[in-house]
Amino acid sequence: MYGILKKAVISVNKNELRYLRLKNNLTQRRMCEIIGISCSRYSRIERGYVVPTEAECEKLAEYLGICERKWRS
Repeated sequence: MYGILKKAVISVNKNELRYLRLKNNLTQRRMCEIIGISCSRYSRIERGYVVPTEAECEKLAEYLGICERKWRS
């Protein structure tokens, strides 16, 4: 499953990831708390500068309401 989520997060462009976060009424600071990472790291993930870890991918999928099927499309 990690491979699917990792590819999905990589393939989700910065606008989509930001859109999904805002759609769920989450601030970057709240996403940092949920995922358990620094705000600067989350910002770099959202802007596409770094690849999230397996745990980060799982938490992103869970909290942004994206199932495995959505990641594949």
